[in-house]
Amino acid sequence: MSQPVLVIGAGFAGLSLARTLLSQSIPVRVFDSSPQLRTHSYGITLLSWAYEPLASLLDLRSVDDLKRTTATDSAVGGLGALNLPAPSLTSAFTREEQHESYRCSRSKLSKLLAQGVDVEFDCKLESIHSSSTGVLVRFKGGQTAEGVLAVGADGVHSAVRESVLPGITPAIIPALTVNGSLSLAQSDFLAGIGKHMRHSQVIVGSDDRTTVTIAVSNHTESEVRISWTFTWCPAESNQYKSDRHSVHDANKIPSSFYDRLAKIGPLAEPFQSVLSHAQQTAKYSWLMRSVRVPKVDLMETAEKSIVLVGDAAHAMPIVAGQGANHALLDGVQLGKALGVPLHKYGARCALWRTTAGVVAMKTVLFCSHKGGPGKTSLLSHTVSQWAQTHPDRKVLLIDCSVPADVTRLVLGGDHDFKGEENFDKVLELQPRRTATALFERCASCSQAAAAPSRGWLSRKAEPESAPQGVSVDVESYIVKVSDYNPAVPCNVYLAAGGPGKSEIVSFTAEQQRAAAETLQHSLASLAVYDVFVDTDGDLSFSDYTRIALMGSSGLIVVPSEASFTDYNRLLTFCEELKLLHTQAGSGAKLLAVTWNKVNVQKHVPCLPVSSTLTPTKAVQELVGTLNQHLAQKVTLKYADLFVCPAPEDRDFSKFIEAVTMVVQDFGVAGFAAQDLGMPFATMKSGILHGGQMPYDIKADKLERLQENIMELVLKIDKAPQ
Repeated sequence: MSQPVLVIGAGFAGLSLARTLLSQSIPVRVFDSSPQLRTHSYGITLLSWAYEPLASLLDLRSVDDLKRTTATDSAVGGLGALNLPAPSLTSAFTREEQHESYRCSRSKLSKLLAQGVDVEFDCKLESIHSSSTGVLVRFKGGQTAEGVLAVGADGVHSAVRESVLPGITPAIIPALTVNGSLSLAQSDFLAGIGKHMRHSQVIVGSDDRTTVTIAVSNHTESEVRISWTFTWCPAESNQYKSDRHSVHDANKIPSSFYDRLAKIGPLAEPFQSVLSHAQQTAKYSWLMRSVRVPKVDLMETAEKSIVLVGDAAHAMPIVAGQGANHALLDGVQLGKALGVPLHKYGARCALWRTTAGVVAMKTVLFCSHKGGPGKTSLLSHTVSQWAQTHPDRKVLLIDCSVPADVTRLVLGGDHDFKGEENFDKVLELQPRRTATALFERCASCSQAAAAPSRGWLSRKAEPESAPQGVSVDVESYIVKVSDYNPAVPCNVYLAAGGPGKSEIVSFTAEQQRAAAETLQHSLASLAVYDVFVDTDGDLSFSDYTRIALMGSSGLIVVPSEASFTDYNRLLTFCEELKLLHTQAGSGAKLLAVTWNKVNVQKHVPCLPVSSTLTPTKAVQELVGTLNQHLAQKVTLKYADLFVCPAPEDRDFSKFIEAVTMVVQDFGVAGFAAQDLGMPFATMKSGILHGGQMPYDIKADKLERLQENIMELVLKIDKAPQ
């Protein structure tokens, strides 16, 4: 490559991209409008999926070396430890539960990323133009640069984005956010605020739409610098309007902050101690902005050899804490994509289409309007097979069903109530690691969210007023399954089912839409996860299922038994899904209908019934009839609900092959899997002990079952999303 990649912006996205390119000997030039490297003095929370790729990139031996170098308390030997946030401003406490994250000094990380990168400062963009050979960038003052590709990594107010997509501007979220800071002698910190933080670098309290974060920015042997952030999200968007008119007003603290502070009353420690001096320590009033460039626009600009990353493509509200993590990941993944040895740079841009802005992911929902068709078993085996087939991805299983059957299965199975015992352990964690807790949090974070019936949230707003891009930290509500059941692949995570040890939460229609919108943004932010969702088996969609279906543009698998009863339930499912499409904007579509628990004669194709299996003669006739009904009748009324389009020539054979599949009866291996919580993907042939009885697992039978599950995995893998 003769011409360099031109990177506009020396923030996290730009610097991580530059380091990734340089590590592959790809020429790069980095420009920034500032007179010098911006080294902000505050801390940020880095999540494992963002910081783990940095260790090798920055020539560090381990992740702990990265933490020792950049943690906010690295000067005193700390690793940026984080405990879980306190749930209440008025009854604060922290937990000794550790995130897969740490508190990082933004200044230290910026300097580390900039090592070896020759940043050209004071370069303010004037124009950017594409040509047949690449791009030409002009800066104010007359400087120009030519490159094979230009990358806009210049933040929420991106000059690159304004130049190529002038119609896309940041949305201002109607929230009051004030930031302050103070410095304490280390002895005073340890005797006061530090005592309440319990060795954590951050403590968070939240009540009545108000969230306060207290964080260590820098901890040395002599001094501890503390920053605090106060955020109030009003129930209605017109309840608060910022007094700010420009960036120069940022240091003007609005009177509404002090009014709000007075209304929430006496606070628990350490919030009371910190905020009692707010008039002296408040520094800035922030405007929270969000941007989400549509993927079609990202693709069009990529065709012109111009790519947007980080906040330039998808700025997020600062209270979500996700922006810096995604900026780092964007830079690393784009750098790796550009390192693919392709001759035509346009093909490299095409490769970036799947990762521009938000990394491509799969979301798959297993749905049924009837209990007993084998949905739970099929889902658990599919998740583990998917995880084993995609070892570089994390797989999140969200259990939306109240009985939590799949939760108990993946956590250990039936024998000696191992799954139940581990489920109880999960329910004891704080915050709750359940789908219910996640959905409640999604509802509470949305500006359009109404309160669940318990009454600890409040709102009276239309869903249209929800701010663009609000998301929650989904990783705070999940557990790593292999920590409880080592038979499950180590890249599988779980948001458990059931309501926990509290009553079932019901959501109004407005709350469902609000929670679904936030869930959609939150799932999109899970860059390295594929998501599988287990819904309930009720005769109609529960609140939980509606939120999952509305909050996802995912693929739907409908496990069914080969019977007209299940076929009729499929019709009612389609009718209800169509209403969600038309009334609530759901984008979820039917990928496959599986006919489960089928008796199989031979493992050879039997078209059009199955491309891999030959069922018994009676089952062949029944499944063939059901497939014809599905193809000829269901598609006429519900054609827009399916991923595979209905054939125009009335030849339904390809449609049947694409949409349906046969799943054989699991037999002895299925009983063993249910008893031991062991998926087919990791099961070995031979005698399995440790369950209610010894299980004789035949090698050929197990191989056929694995192939059958793999057939569904491949169907999901090949489906567009």
